[in-house]
Amino acid sequence: MQHLKLSELKTSAPNRERRQTLMLVPGPAAASDPLVTAAQARVRHGLLRALQDFLDRAGFTELERTTDPAVAAVLGRSYWATRADLLQGLIVDADGATLIDLLERGLLAGLHGALNRGYADLQALGADLDRLKYVRLPVERVRHEVAAARWAGDVRHWTAPSTPADLDGAALAEAGAPVLLVKYTPDAREDADAPAPRLLEARLLLPGAGLVATAAAGGTFSLDVAALTRFLCAADVVVLARPAL
Repeated sequence: MQHLKLSELKTSAPNRERRQTLMLVPGPAAASDPLVTAAQARVRHGLLRALQDFLDRAGFTELERTTDPAVAAVLGRSYWATRADLLQGLIVDADGATLIDLLERGLLAGLHGALNRGYADLQALGADLDRLKYVRLPVERVRHEVAAARWAGDVRHWTAPSTPADLDGAALAEAGAPVLLVKYTPDAREDADAPAPRLLEARLLLPGAGLVATAAAGGTFSLDVAALTRFLCAADVVVLARPAL
């Protein structure tokens, strides 16, 4: 019997070029349904027109862009659109109650206006129209410090909320309904002569959409058209408010 050495069993492989590192390239995104996209566009258009009409009735002047303080002081109430699909504005010398009232009434006007203009489109998109109709004001207020305390008391959270969105989500989960997260200056209750707390920030939150509007000290506000459109077009709208029996 002939025995072969191990070295004799080896065969020389032909020279090959080294293969480049393989990479996974994502394929093209699935094309959206043009009928759905068109319906959403009409809903957005109706919402935007409703918000613009509301601001016009409230005495606002629409600008092409943000203006300087001197012009803003003369106008008193002004707003402008941004590339981020926001309607931003300013009410000179507005107090907290005025700003909160603006956010709430703007929400109501926008939702009802979009319903009136795009009822058939919203119905085709599967939105719960009955629940959208019964939005009750005032929206539930949650103080910022209360929401922060609830966050800290939850054993799942070992650190302070890292972003405002963390606290927004916690407040919405707790309420299960629209929430107005408000932050005021410290309340000096022991001093009867101390000035009343002033609004520092208000954040209007909707289930499934998150932050849809803000207001802040100094009279500034913003309405998020894109977020409100997503909320309106959602097929599964969380209950906003029950109609009175």
